[in-house]
Amino acid sequence: MAYVRENIEAIKTRFQNLNKTVRGQTIEEYGRRVLFAVNDYMKWMADRSAWEREAGSRGSNRADAESKTKQTRVDKAKPAVAETVADSSLRMVTYPLRPDQDITMTIPRRDFTLAEARKIYLFLATIATDFDPTVSPQSFLKLLEQDRAGDMN
Repeated sequence: MAYVRENIEAIKTRFQNLNKTVRGQTIEEYGRRVLFAVNDYMKWMADRSAWEREAGSRGSNRADAESKTKQTRVDKAKPAVAETVADSSLRMVTYPLRPDQDITMTIPRRDFTLAEARKIYLFLATIATDFDPTVSPQSFLKLLEQDRAGDMN
């Protein structure tokens, strides 16, 4: 961890040399994210309970900020809709997440597989505010079903 902190500039330069199509601002953002992740991990290692409280408050602050910036929809949520994308090999799919909020994904137009759907599912799980990295991915579906059963009661 100390190596990454001390050599982040060299790591970014190496990354840029290996990935010529990635632009400067993107690399700066990647570097910022790496340092954030390393520092976050170090805080977790030092005091897990304090880290959990801080991470929980970050998640609720982020949710508050996002809800303030999103427009409210007046019409009813629509079922999944495919929209046209400039690249004909892709399609945009919109899904109603909440009554006032949709999510939109761009996916391959053809040959979208269950393996790719699983990758998206696992990715989305990691960005949920109540994500627990100590829970195995195989347990996610069971936990989701338990939450769903609790919501129905």
